[in-house]
Amino acid sequence: MIEGILYKQNSTTNQKVVLILEETNFLIKANEEVNFEGLVSELIISNRLGNTKRVITLKNGDSFSTFENDFIDEHLLKKRNLLYKFEKNILLVLVSIIITALFTFSIFKWGIPIVSEKIAHIIPHEANELISNESIEFLDKHIFTKTKLSKETQKKILTNFNKKILPLIQNEENIKYKIIFRNWKIKDKSIANAFALPNGNIILTDEFIKLSSNQNEIDSVILHEVGHVYFKHGMQRLTQSTFTALITMYITGDLSSFAQIGVGFGSLFISSNYSRNHELQADLYSFEKMIEAKIDPIHFANIMEKLSTEEIKDSNTIKYLSSHPQSQDRVFKAKYYSNCFNQKIECKEI
Repeated sequence: MIEGILYKQNSTTNQKVVLILEETNFLIKANEEVNFEGLVSELIISNRLGNTKRVITLKNGDSFSTFENDFIDEHLLKKRNLLYKFEKNILLVLVSIIITALFTFSIFKWGIPIVSEKIAHIIPHEANELISNESIEFLDKHIFTKTKLSKETQKKILTNFNKKILPLIQNEENIKYKIIFRNWKIKDKSIANAFALPNGNIILTDEFIKLSSNQNEIDSVILHEVGHVYFKHGMQRLTQSTFTALITMYITGDLSSFAQIGVGFGSLFISSNYSRNHELQADLYSFEKMIEAKIDPIHFANIMEKLSTEEIKDSNTIKYLSSHPQSQDRVFKAKYYSNCFNQKIECKEI
């Protein structure tokens, strides 16, 4: 920190200020208020003449004068010369770019997911309820319409869920699971989809129910979605997208990136992709619960293949697999667990 006098360009106005050095920037403050800030490399420093005043000219034309010549020589000039040499060394510049890129990549690849997972597991249930309620309100207003499934079909699915599925999961994390039926159309095309909100609400669309051949296929997908809720994948995604938007905004200085956070929680839950690890976790959870409920995991493979076929028929339509990326590996694992189920042996995770 250097004490001195700040003179305004083309004016006799002056005031006592301090110049504060940071890594590559500097600040000029008067009474704790910032008058000016900029890059150290942009400062024009006059030559030293004994112990007379040194003048530092700012980018805006104002000038800062001080008697602290030793401090300027030792800290300011040395720092600026180092930066100048660094900027002129193309190798150092390239190395710094690579290091910065690797560091940024590491933050997005590993840092944010790890932090998001930790945060998702400590967020209180009340927050999950609030976010989920906001989400379903958004979806009902902009995306969904009331279900057209018959009362009889709804009752059959709900009765089965309450009697067969709920006893397997109701004591986990004190989550109150609930099945919600909705109709979803895009340009008069019905959408087959199923997804879960953080509070345990599981949305099944009319087209998904129609596409399912039997109750076991419906149950296999419900248990898969329960797995996402149990492992808090939805909250991890939401937290991760928020961190990503904030960091992107900080790096680029683009405030419009912040808009990604406020678009609507509901749109996130129907459009964003789960990571491969999240899908595998939810799949394995579903297989294990299916075996416990005496349901052959082959039903999960069957419904996945049908959903995949439906998506190929109309590639312009968002379907279940748009937010649940399908792969032959996942179908293979379902068939592997089916084989274990039929042979009545314990499956080893592969």
